[in-house]
Formats: sequence, structure tokens, C-alpha cells
Amino acid sequence: MVLNFDNITENWIDGLFMGNGRIHGVVWHEGSQDIIGLNHEWLWTGAHGNRSPKNRSAFLPLVRDLLTQEDYYRATALSAIAFGGDGGISPFPRNEDMYKAAGELVFTPSILSDSKGSLLRSLDLDNGVITTRNNGIDLTAFVDSCNGYISLRWTNERKSFSGTLAYMRPQETVDHDTCDLIDTCFVYHGYIDNVSQFTTKVYIQTDGVLTLQQGVLHVDNMTYLECYVDIETTLYEERRESPLFHANLFSSSLMQHRKKFKSWMNRTTLLLSDNDSKTVQKLTINRRIERVRQGACDPELYSLFANFGKYLMVSGSLCGTLPLHLQGKWNVDPVPPWMSDYHFNINIQMNYWFVEELGYPEFAKQLFDYVDRFARSGEITAKHLYGTRGTVLSLQGDQWAISTPEAYGYASWIGGGAWIAQHYWWHYRRSGDIGFLKSRAYPFFKKVLEFYEEYITYDDQGIVSISPSQSPENRFAGTGEYPVSMCKNSAMDVQLLADVLYYGMRSSEILQIDNEQVALWRHMYEQLPGFPIAEDGRMLEWDSEDKIEVDKGHRHTSHLYGSFPSELFSPFQREAQLKACEKTLDFRLSHEGADPGWSRAWTACLYARYGNKKKVEEHLCALLSKKCSSTLLDLHPKPPRATTRYDHSNYVFQIDGNLGGTRAIIESIVQCYQGHLLILPATPEAWKHIQLRGIKLDGGHVIELEVKNGVLIYCAIQLGFEPVTVHWSNKEKRISGKKGSLTTLVNKRDL
Repeated sequence: MVLNFDNITENWIDGLFMGNGRIHGVVWHEGSQDIIGLNHEWLWTGAHGNRSPKNRSAFLPLVRDLLTQEDYYRATALSAIAFGGDGGISPFPRNEDMYKAAGELVFTPSILSDSKGSLLRSLDLDNGVITTRNNGIDLTAFVDSCNGYISLRWTNERKSFSGTLAYMRPQETVDHDTCDLIDTCFVYHGYIDNVSQFTTKVYIQTDGVLTLQQGVLHVDNMTYLECYVDIETTLYEERRESPLFHANLFSSSLMQHRKKFKSWMNRTTLLLSDNDSKTVQKLTINRRIERVRQGACDPELYSLFANFGKYLMVSGSLCGTLPLHLQGKWNVDPVPPWMSDYHFNINIQMNYWFVEELGYPEFAKQLFDYVDRFARSGEITAKHLYGTRGTVLSLQGDQWAISTPEAYGYASWIGGGAWIAQHYWWHYRRSGDIGFLKSRAYPFFKKVLEFYEEYITYDDQGIVSISPSQSPENRFAGTGEYPVSMCKNSAMDVQLLADVLYYGMRSSEILQIDNEQVALWRHMYEQLPGFPIAEDGRMLEWDSEDKIEVDKGHRHTSHLYGSFPSELFSPFQREAQLKACEKTLDFRLSHEGADPGWSRAWTACLYARYGNKKKVEEHLCALLSKKCSSTLLDLHPKPPRATTRYDHSNYVFQIDGNLGGTRAIIESIVQCYQGHLLILPATPEAWKHIQLRGIKLDGGHVIELEVKNGVLIYCAIQLGFEPVTVHWSNKEKRISGKKGSLTTLVNKRDL
């Protein structure tokens, strides 16, 4: 599956991404120059590795008293002061480190072909290889998933050529930086701060002549130039050997890399098309996006988008140790948007919405490794900020995985642990791995619930009160200019607590432990305030109807969490709330909601759960046509404090829209929860042909299906670790039996 492009790049977000989880590159072009932006997953500033939360627990009863008095403005203000930290809407920078670029490798040819101004580019998704032809200079690039190097090879159609190779750090202070040519290795030592430095080594193999002049490497009279780029950081100790040079190094490395990368990309199959797809397959991706913007239908472009989401996940994770953050692991900006950090109020969760379904449980474990570290720090935060046991995951985090509030006005957020607990539960529910449930998931659930046990109070009727509480990142009238309003029992906090209580209770039953603890959790669950619906039929976002939303088209739909990604509201449980959620979403979109790409992706997921195939197609179309770069990268309006590589751009890259959009496409074709498997529940009519293979579902079931001319012609279920009821084409069948047994529901391929 190859994505072809013929547009001239105006910004690095029109570039092509590559990576292996550890090191990463972005290939783009300025005129005749080929530019490779360089990243290492552990290259962050290092100034804030010893931070800790201040002791603010004495403020908690004061905030609660203000909320009881319905003095929401002062409660919100005091919460921001006590529990919000710096950053956010304050004039002070937050005490958090930022993800940094390692610079750019720039190749400038000195002899050009006659094809002035031409640029052809390809990204081979299956094999993880980029090829470009820029004014007659050919580049093949990949990040080796076997040997770990960024591998680059330049050749020229005229056989012999010359050029320069320069290492740049745009808009950065480079007073401490040095570069040297040691034999055939171009070595760049970069300084970030007193804690964080890096070394980039560019091993060179060429038949040309090398000279270094004022930090620029000149290569003359060559027929090829091969570079093997490695990056080492002081934040992550690693010892790596230089490549063993031989005549076929590049081709042999490429062959090994392609084999490994393809094995990961081929774990599952997801293909969409219609009867007109063959007529547009010869068009480049940038031209196909333009067609969709003009109103054309192109279902195959959606499947290319979904497979590109798989590619970003594999490229960002395969050999890595850290999970994907807001920009995945790609960044060229000196001050990246939101510091390229981790956000626990939607973004990091959305990044991992599809990994279990598409067969990447190993990547989920990278998330768990990070969260487990974060949760250990969160125990200190719970004690210092709120005076409780258990753990609290702050709104934001960096490479240190230290849980401290770093966003004044936003960060009075207690729901991060409960939300990320869903991913531990999903991992168990797709694998049936009792060992994981016992050793990793259940201990995390207990730590999160320990916090809630002491954080909640009970009102005069014995009903649970979560106070203070918020609905990220929204506000109601009467709390001034604060971006988030504090209250009791926001809808999302109640829904999150309901879910994590269920995970704890159900895990305890499976493991047959902690019966007394379960009794307390069951009491908490039974005394939750419920999931109220307003008189107009919409879900309440806060605890009462007298709270008037200021932004009717807000980008977050936190109070709809119960319908997706949660399963609290479904056709099989609390159907009234499910219908109320759909009405709420309709209202928000009627006021121009879902503006950022990630919000549009969440909206498509929600409509898939509501079975609204027209709305699914509408918002996936909007995601691709309005919120994607020419290279299918998800876009977000540029925040005011970002210092971007191209200041003329109004948008920045944010990976969650790509990955969340991939989940929306899966969700429209197949859903599985609460013992029910729904086939084609919200599939747009235009998707005439569908091939789906290897998708892992709740209960451990694996599905393969095929649709031709809008008709389901094949569907087989490999049974997981429990029975399931399958719903398709107004039919229903209960499947039970031995784990791994295969049931073919439909087989019309030969008819």
C-alpha cells in the first residue's frame, strides 16, 4: 500500500514521517533541498526532573464549602490556585519539560537535472520506506527497525553529482554545539540544557570526496551518498556500535527492515472501496484529498487514512520505550505546541484506542509502563494535594512521568487515572490474560480506587459526592474567565468512577480476592448519583440544569464518555442515556462543535456507537477534507505560545486525530461489548466493498469479514474466552464453545 504525492511542500506537516519508536525522521523539501527532521524519543529538556507537588490538601475543605454554598466562581478560583500549578492561563511557565527536535539534516545538490521544480514522493506503508525525486535527485529513506539507524541513500539520474550535507538547528541557541568529521563519520554534539544533551552521528558511505568546511560537509564527484544516522541522548543511557560497512549494506538493511516492518503492518487487514475506486487510484493522495474537499466520494481514501494510522503507530512504537505523546514522536518546532507532552484528559487515551483491535498489545504495554511510573508519583500527589491514599494522574506529563499539576485554570483534574484504567481493562478483555489482570491491571485499579475511597464524600441522602469536580475543558456561566468550572459530580467524573469501580469489582470476582474491599466498592457504586438527562432530552454535563454552558459548540464532549469510549450507555444498557448522548452531540455540532481534528475523530466514534452511518461518513469526510494536511496528518489550530518552524502556518500536527479516526473507521464496521458483537452497525452506504481480517474484539474474539457491492458475503468468528451474541443483517446468533473454535456466519463468496 503506497501513498504517492506530487505537491510542493510548504511546511513540514506536508512532509513524510518515518520512525522505529526510538528515533524518527520527517522528510520534506525546500526548493532543491532535501530536509530530514530528526527526533529521538528521549530528547526532552531536562530541567524539571526533580519537581514535586506542593502540599495543598488544607484547601480541599475550603473549596468544598464554597461549592456547598454554590459560590462557583470562588470555588473555581481557589481550585486553580490550590490544585492547578503554573502554566495554563497563568503568566508563569509550567514546571514541565518539552520534547525537542535533534535538528535537521539538509542535503543540497550542486548539480541539478533539467526538471526544474518537480517533486515526486512516495510513502510505502507496508514496508516503512520513503522515496522521493526532487529535481532529478533520488532519495530512499527509512528508519531501520532491525539495526536502528535512519538510513538515507541519494543517487542521481546523471550518475555523477556533488552536493553539501549540513546539520541545522533552526531558531535554537547553539553556542555549545560542535560538529566534526572523524574519518567518514559526521558527528554533531548538541546542547539542550545542563541535564539534556545529545549526539548525532552521521556515518557516511560514498564513492565521492569528503571535506568539512565551517560545519558543512561537501561531497564531490559521487554516484551515490549513503548516510546512517544515529542519535544518543544523556537522558537515556545506551551504547550502540557503528554500522559494519560493506558494499551491500544499504540494500541488505533495507531488505531486513522491510521484512520486519511488513510483518507488523500485516497483522490485520482493513480495506474499503467503491465501484469507482479504480478510476482514482492513479491520482496522488494530495489530489484525492482535494477531490473530497470538492464533494467527491472516495471510500478507499478512508482505508488509506486508517492504514496510515497503523503506520504511525508502528513507526512510533516498534523499538521504543515511551508511549506516543501529542505529536507522536515527531517534532521540528523549537517550542512545540503544548510542549509535545502527554495529556490525560483525552489525547493519550485516543492515541491508544485501536491498538488492541488492530493487534498491537505490545504497544499498549509501553503505555502501561509509562502510566505505572506516573502512578507511583501520583501517590505523592494524592497525599500532598488532597490528603488521600491512592494515586492521582495529573492532567499533563513529560518524559519523567511525574504527576504534578502544570496548567493553571485547567489542571484541577482527578479523572486521569480512572480514564486510563480503561486501557488496562481493554487489554485484559481482548487477551484474557489472567496474569496481566493480577499483576498489572488490578493493582492499578486498586490504587485509583483507594484515592476515590477517601476523596468522595456522601450527602445527607447517602449519595456519593465527587467534589470538586470538572468537565474537561469546559465551563458554565458564573465562573468568570476561567476555562474550566468546578462543581460537584460532573457527568464525566461520575461516569469515570462508575467504570473504574466496575473494573475493580469484576477483577476481584475473577481473581477471587479482596471480598471485603469489593463490598465497599459495591456500596460506592450503588450510591452514585446516576446519569441524569435534562428536560430537553440532553445529557447533563454538570450536576444541575441551572448551570448554563458558555460555549455551546465546545470541542470536548466529556459528558458523552459513557457512550464512547465507555460502554455505560448502549442499546443493551441505559438506552435512554445513549439517545440523550446523541441528541447532545447533535446540539453541540449545530453550534459549530468538533473543530479540531481529534474532536472530529471522537465525534465519528460517537456517531458509530449511535448507529448513525450518515453522520459517521459526514465527520470522517470533514476530518480528511478540513483537518488533514496534504500528507494525511491531523491538524489542530496553532496555540498562541507555540514557536513553530513555519510561523505562517495556522495549524500544527497532532497525532490523536489520526489514531482516533482509525478507531472510528473500525467502530463503524464492527463493535463488541457487553457480550454482543455488532456487524456493520454504522457502515456508510458508500463503502461498497470492505475487507476486514484479524480484528481482535472484547472477549478475545477475532473477526474476518468481507462486503461486496454492499452485501455481507463472508463473516467468520474465532471464539475468544467467553460466549458472544452476534447481530448482523437483522439476524442474531449465540456462539459458544471451545476457545479458538471457528464459526462461519455467512459464506456467499462462491455464489
